[in-house]
Amino acid sequence: MADELPITAQMLKDLRKLEESGWIGCARGRGAWRGTGGNIGLHDAPMLTQARLARKVYKGRAPRIVITERGRKLLASRERRSDA
Repeated sequence: MADELPITAQMLKDLRKLEESGWIGCARGRGAWRGTGGNIGLHDAPMLTQARLARKVYKGRAPRIVITERGRKLLASRERRSDA
């Protein structure tokens, strides 16, 4: 496997937005991925998908980006680390 991407603060912020958006994720809109948890920039989403923390879903009318299990585990481990 290739070298893993370093997890940046912006990636964590975008993952939290995806998690807050729930199972529906963020739909592709004009200029951003838009969801109930917030917006994710067009240039930030590819970093999440490349690191396999999020994936694109092409069901329905517009493509969506949703958090993966790996992304949820990363957020949970970071929160546990900050609580300790």
